[in-house]
Amino acid sequence: MKTRALIIAVEDYPESTVTSTNLPGTISNAERFASWLEHDMKVPRSEIVFCATGGGAEGYTSNGATRDDIRNAVKEFRTHGRDSTDRLFLYVTGHGLSKEQPDYDEDRDVLLCSDFVDMDSGDKCVPLGELTKLLADGLGPGVHMWFVDMCRSSNSTIVPVGLGLAHTVSDSGSAKWFQLLSTESGDYASTDSKFIDALIPSLNGEGEIKLVEDPAGDGSYVVTFQSVAKAVSRAFSEIGRVSATRMNGTEDAIQTVKRAGEVETIRGAGCSKVPPIRLLCENDEVIFLGETNGQLPGFMKKAFEERGKKWKRIDILTIEDLKTAHRGKVPLPDLEQERDEAERFFKDEAVGMCDQLAIYRYDYVGTYGSFWTSSDGARRAHVSAKIIGKDIRTTPASDYVDFPHMRDSDVEDFFALARRAIDEANRIFGHP
Repeated sequence: MKTRALIIAVEDYPESTVTSTNLPGTISNAERFASWLEHDMKVPRSEIVFCATGGGAEGYTSNGATRDDIRNAVKEFRTHGRDSTDRLFLYVTGHGLSKEQPDYDEDRDVLLCSDFVDMDSGDKCVPLGELTKLLADGLGPGVHMWFVDMCRSSNSTIVPVGLGLAHTVSDSGSAKWFQLLSTESGDYASTDSKFIDALIPSLNGEGEIKLVEDPAGDGSYVVTFQSVAKAVSRAFSEIGRVSATRMNGTEDAIQTVKRAGEVETIRGAGCSKVPPIRLLCENDEVIFLGETNGQLPGFMKKAFEERGKKWKRIDILTIEDLKTAHRGKVPLPDLEQERDEAERFFKDEAVGMCDQLAIYRYDYVGTYGSFWTSSDGARRAHVSAKIIGKDIRTTPASDYVDFPHMRDSDVEDFFALARRAIDEANRIFGHP
């Protein structure tokens, strides 16, 4: 089963005599949603169908945004995705209105297509209710997440004709659907980016959004449709606007995210500290701010076998004056031998495991730690003292994480500390 998306963005109305002929920013806002789908939800570009004016969105194939363009795209989409679409994301934006007529059975919200002219253009618009049913019943079981940014002003004149597609129902059943709209019924939408500005961070679990802890117990949180809707509603209330929701279902999980901030240190059975093999396998760049780093050679050998590829960059910092180390009962010559043997390993063997490697001698800065960066930009700081300068012998280790879309001040401070240590240290070896 796949995740797919349908994006309808009508920015230009060249023939309209009753609306503005241009909605600035409409397509760029839709492109931001498409970018979120690709980069955060990992939806392949080939599964993102665009209906847009003006040649479409940059880098995407557009079907155009006339009534026939949208009709054909929906028809093909329904055929292509029938009984094989686990999740469907929809972003709809353009001129719209809400049909005000007692005998109008479909959902009252209507999107005006790019070939709309005037109130006699009932055949140049798309009722959202019809589109909702065509996709929910035609695609089969799954979850459909709708995000609609358009006017819902009342109109009693227009007679929407609809898409004229047969209403077919999958033998497997129908999808559940959830809709977040940027306006309440009867209101006008603003031609700005406030909706997408509030939507994208909320979809990623950022800001003042209430998240559900993942039952897996790995520190992850579930972003739900209802939590996103409430977060957007709060953001809108601060600028005097009102959003709205409709839904037909309860299973509304959108994605699982990790939140930036302090996290549990990785431990083994009995809460014992474990070697950083997993982190070595998962991350591409590491800074080790250590004492002698005597344990690292064994860890790196094992992790390199499991990882099966080189690290992008590793920086090794060892204490210059080991009399300042916190290994009370270990004689100074033993510490120096431990450091020297580790450094020989890095010079002789580890260079074949890394694209870049550097070894430094530094003065103790108040903590030991390791600083990890993954290929996607996520960072983790593991430090021996939660508060810089506190005695590491009496302070438990602490871990903090952040992500490209959600940076954390503590992570930034600790990475800045590591970078300062490197800048002030004596570089004794570098590869290449």
